[in-house]
Amino acid sequence: MVEFYFTSDKEVRRFCENVFRELKDAEFIWRQDQEFGNCVTFHWNEEAVSEQEFHVLTSALVDVFMTFRLSDYVRYLLRTVYYFDNEPEVNRIIDLSHWILLSGDEESKLLRKAYHIPDAMYHLLLSIIQTEKKIHFDSIVQFRFSQIKDLYIEHIGLAIDEYKREEEHQTYVHMLREHVTTLEEKADEIHVIQGSPFEFFNSSGKRFSRFELRALMHESPLYLIGLDAEEFNLAPIIALSPKHIYIYGDDTPDPKTITVMNIFQERVTFKPLSACPFVFKKMRNANHTSDKGDPSS
Repeated sequence: MVEFYFTSDKEVRRFCENVFRELKDAEFIWRQDQEFGNCVTFHWNEEAVSEQEFHVLTSALVDVFMTFRLSDYVRYLLRTVYYFDNEPEVNRIIDLSHWILLSGDEESKLLRKAYHIPDAMYHLLLSIIQTEKKIHFDSIVQFRFSQIKDLYIEHIGLAIDEYKREEEHQTYVHMLREHVTTLEEKADEIHVIQGSPFEFFNSSGKRFSRFELRALMHESPLYLIGLDAEEFNLAPIIALSPKHIYIYGDDTPDPKTITVMNIFQERVTFKPLSACPFVFKKMRNANHTSDKGDPSS
């Protein structure tokens, strides 16, 4: 048999739920322990414990930590290793730490590539469960995590770097927001279709060519605000400085779109791509050009 001790009722409840989701026939006793709080005893054949049983118990402990202890552990390291004491900063870095560690998007996967902490934690806890009969969760977190503490410290360093980049970006956006208020408006409206890069149309639906955009950008000293001649997303909008900007697309969290909205604020309206009045015109033009270039037409 093996005994697991938890001081928190929520932790022991989640642990048991995780285990019995996978091991429906597992035999256990859950009792209150006067010294350590909750004690869960699992009975198994010690001479023939299956790999699945070890895997399920270990994964359940990893999940309990990630759910209930991760934020406090990151906060502890931020205060004792990196000396952060501003609560809003600490909370934002904790959020970024969670994103890097647990998110499924490609950027976070790339950031955590060298620091896949859940795997390291899994192997640490597996070795403990395989060799010990009494598993004290509080004790593991307090004393045994020293083996993976350095991984957490480096991981939190990545979160801090991301936080600093966010701060720099926000400062830059604020500067651009102030800058565009000083510019003369050169168009009543422009229409923008999301893409890489954006596509730009005037109020009549005529698409701005790359040559036209370059000419407009050349007239505006964009280098003074850190934009160069090869930036074809934000720079054309600033060069045109329209009274209103309509952006069409289906990627609401697109970073380029969010940046434009943060800079121009109430001057921006975001709509789904299906609402763009020029999409079908663009498609007809493209099809017409294709037909003209086909010798069989």
